[in-house]
Amino acid sequence: MIVTSKILSLIINGTIPDVGSAVALFPRDVAAAEIMVTQSLEDAAGLKKELLAIPADERTYSNTISAYDRFQQLLKVTGGLLSAFECMSSDVAGRSAANDRFLSESIVLESDRAFFRAFQEYELNAMGREVLTTQQQAYFKTIKQSFIVQGYGLTPELFEQATRLSEQEAALSSRFNNAINADHSFILYDEAALTGIDSAFLASQERDSDGKVKLYCNGPTLLAVLDYCSNPAVRQAFFQAYNRRAYPENIATLESLIAVRDARAKLLGFESFNALRLDDQLIKTPARAYDFLSSIEKTARLRDACDMAAALTSKPADVVLTQDGALLQADQRYVFAAHKKARYSIDDREIAQYFPVQKTVAGIFEIYEKFMNIEFEYSSSIPGAWDASVQGITVYAKGKTKVLGYILLDLYPRPYKYSHACCFDTFSRVISRPELPAVSLVLANFPQAQGGLPALLLHADVVTFFHEFGHALHNTLAVTAHYRTSAFNVPCDFIELPSQILESWMWDRDMLKLVSSHYKTGEALPDQLIDRMLAAHDFGQGHHEVRQLFLALYSLELFNAGAQKDSTEIFLAVQEKLSQGVVIHPQNRMHASFGHLTGYGPMYYGYALSRAYAHDVFEVIKQKGLLDPEIGTRFVDCILAPGASKDAEQLLRDFLGRPACSDAYIAWLASLSTQS
Repeated sequence: MIVTSKILSLIINGTIPDVGSAVALFPRDVAAAEIMVTQSLEDAAGLKKELLAIPADERTYSNTISAYDRFQQLLKVTGGLLSAFECMSSDVAGRSAANDRFLSESIVLESDRAFFRAFQEYELNAMGREVLTTQQQAYFKTIKQSFIVQGYGLTPELFEQATRLSEQEAALSSRFNNAINADHSFILYDEAALTGIDSAFLASQERDSDGKVKLYCNGPTLLAVLDYCSNPAVRQAFFQAYNRRAYPENIATLESLIAVRDARAKLLGFESFNALRLDDQLIKTPARAYDFLSSIEKTARLRDACDMAAALTSKPADVVLTQDGALLQADQRYVFAAHKKARYSIDDREIAQYFPVQKTVAGIFEIYEKFMNIEFEYSSSIPGAWDASVQGITVYAKGKTKVLGYILLDLYPRPYKYSHACCFDTFSRVISRPELPAVSLVLANFPQAQGGLPALLLHADVVTFFHEFGHALHNTLAVTAHYRTSAFNVPCDFIELPSQILESWMWDRDMLKLVSSHYKTGEALPDQLIDRMLAAHDFGQGHHEVRQLFLALYSLELFNAGAQKDSTEIFLAVQEKLSQGVVIHPQNRMHASFGHLTGYGPMYYGYALSRAYAHDVFEVIKQKGLLDPEIGTRFVDCILAPGASKDAEQLLRDFLGRPACSDAYIAWLASLSTQS
């Protein structure tokens, strides 16, 4: 077979010599993306043909099982690069076509019962003669089980149906996410009406021909408006616009997705899509997921009620309660922000002055370097990058003896760019190719320099960056025998755990001092301000947990047994069930832009589960020291490095010396409920 694509050439015998070469992997425009799709699909078809042509009695682990992993690696790397391109390209009209084509055609390539037969032939003929490592044995078992779950044991007719349903699911998921990415909603107001919003922020916003300010529905604008705008009409208008993105088109798409997933699950012998999707997760069953959420609901709701009662003591005069003493939904963030400022003298914009981007990021790098025994080389600009703001990190083993990976940073908003924060893994490290570094991309939408000020991060942005960079390091530091068991292939309800653990560094006094530096004076955050920040952090934890419960329960309810569901009716019902002291906005259609419903699906509970287990792990680390390289090495070796080559429960047991549990987290939430 002639190797035609850059990707397969790298997988087989190449390397990535520098951060510029890592940038060059990503398509720059639609034409390059189309070429990547064509070449990768041709190469994947060639790999498949070679694998399936091997006679049954000549099969070995290398030419069959490892070859299948290489086939999957090619498709996964290509898919990751195309997904990243779709999120960062400004070509709204054309950016999705290549990825849509790739998803459709790659499913056809992968969905072939002949792979299952090849694994069976190897098992019958050669498996008993070869001495397999523990990772190889586990990989074989995992893939064979996944074949069964995919319907490879079905009759040809039923398998064909399952394949078509998978294609429909991929197309609907892509359509749902494309609608979110393409939404460019905004509200228009005269600047005089935008009272309370930071003047520097307003100065950086677009204007229409009449000079009115365009407030786009993205993360930084949400914080600026809903937390600080003292004009209730503006808050209401922005809340509605933000929570009606991709509406109404995504409602029909979502309900079609529900039906297709339900049909596929039942065809494969599962009661529901929940049962199918949770079968190989840390939680195992939908019943256990519901039980876990129920175990924290009472404590979280109690804490939420305390938060609400406290917040109302500082209610601004422009907030009007209902006759029942309830808040309008659009006013909740504003009231909570006002209470933080009044009770704890916390103004997020004041705190942001201590977090200029460059110095803050440098402090974050220092923490990771010390704790994980690694070294970074920072590139503030990369020639040939898709945007001038793209930066790069080369990650080395201690002493710069080996390049482990490259982490690309695309941190600032652009029109039509993905509007939240996320991390893409593209290349991951495998034992057979230790010289091929990992490549990861962190996308975010942090505030830019404005009004003569440098780019200043809100503390929430600092936490977000620490979290997403943690994902990138998980991909960089994991090294396994198979690509299919790399870091991002851990169960979805475990994948957030390492980053949830690492977030806690950004709530520790010493770590905050290390990463903070006032943009004028260079002074670190003063102790008195940190005291107020930590106290204010405890305030609102109940509300945050209840919101996470709502999103988790909603996603589970959507994908319970049943093909026909009214997604809006369920959305409003679950929200009403968990809300306390808040009047739900009747036109809130946030579920139309809830992107996790496609990828995570019913597994959104994984955030709460990870948060609970992260609390358990972090307490063990903190006893040793947050910069202690010994406990850091143990964290890397036990939780990050094995990727998905071990059961997730075992990774936690290896680190803790016992099973992980949520008891400490629930006790912590309960202790907050006793505080005034």
